[in-house]
Amino acid sequence: MAAKGLRVCLSDLAAGGGTPFTYQLSLSLAKGWKESWVAGFARGLAADQRRYGIVLCGGDTVVSPGPLTVTITAFGRVARGRGLTRAGARAGDRLWVSGTIGDGALGLLAARGRLESPALEKRFRRPQPRTTLGPRLVGIASATADVSDGLLADAGHIGKASRLGVVIERERVPLSAGARRALAVDPKLWANVLGGGDDYELAIAVPPRKQNALLAAARAAGVQVTLIGRFERGRGVQLTLAGRPVRAPRKGYVHF
Repeated sequence: MAAKGLRVCLSDLAAGGGTPFTYQLSLSLAKGWKESWVAGFARGLAADQRRYGIVLCGGDTVVSPGPLTVTITAFGRVARGRGLTRAGARAGDRLWVSGTIGDGALGLLAARGRLESPALEKRFRRPQPRTTLGPRLVGIASATADVSDGLLADAGHIGKASRLGVVIERERVPLSAGARRALAVDPKLWANVLGGGDDYELAIAVPPRKQNALLAAARAAGVQVTLIGRFERGRGVQLTLAGRPVRAPRKGYVHF
């Protein structure tokens, strides 16, 4: 829980081009809390503080009627005026993603016992924020978002903020071995892969002329990136398969 709570915040920093700096933690413990649980939680935070070079700078700890609530706010550094946002993509920009897509949503099914895949469950419980890649995208990407609500939703967030339409080619979406196995058994799980969220990868809008710079940045960061679509004049997100439009049965998580 400690690792995921912190890492999902670091993913937002990566999407903004920021380098992790510090964070605040508010912990509301339910009555009957155990010191052993708090000690384990603290060990998890300490391990990720070392991993990501970030320190705790404050917050609050209280006891409440419940349930347990963990609230983390992370802060990062980026040069003034150089931070990345969802706005800024232009017609003709290409859509790239880091890592693989769908592992988070399929991992949730595994955690609930609906799939048998320890690897996918681990991806759900311990996401890998792209903190080595995000800062390297400054000056290369025209817009970014982290894939937390689902690929279709978060690519759509970039499109909406940039006043553009987005085309995603399903056959290009990168999949892990575990996701491929799950889809081979049940192709209906594509709805979870594209709309389930919890991947904490980066969706990246990049002008074609900066493709080589992106690939060099990805190599330096040790992160795979894959071209999966494009931005064009218009509105909304269009999913295609073999060049033909297909229906997207699940568009992603809606916050409100």
